[in-house]
Amino acid sequence: TICVDLTHQTVWAMRSGKVVLKPTVTRTGMPGFATPTGVYSVQNKALKEWSNPYEVWLPYWQRFNGGIGFHETTTYIHTKSIGSHGCVNLLPSDARAFYNLGKVGTRVYVFGRRPGT
Repeated sequence: TICVDLTHQTVWAMRSGKVVLKPTVTRTGMPGFATPTGVYSVQNKALKEWSNPYEVWLPYWQRFNGGIGFHETTTYIHTKSIGSHGCVNLLPSDARAFYNLGKVGTRVYVFGRRPGT
């Protein structure tokens, strides 16, 4: 299970009740584009996916809810005023680690509320 804590802007992974990827920083949806909470599963993966609406590449893409998924970001993730269009943005090394761990069908649990959304 990949866990996304919107309140604390962290993501980690668990298997059989044990943390297998420790919590790390993430950036989720900005005001007007809040990342939806709920229980999902990874629907598809691609080393690099093209985003038609935003015309950017999404490295280490893992879709889990419609057009929302995990991917690497090349912009500064620690700036609290910046957010995604609903996706779960990860630093390059974290995006690779989560991509390598996740499989189609991997459970994704999104909870909390990003401040300001």
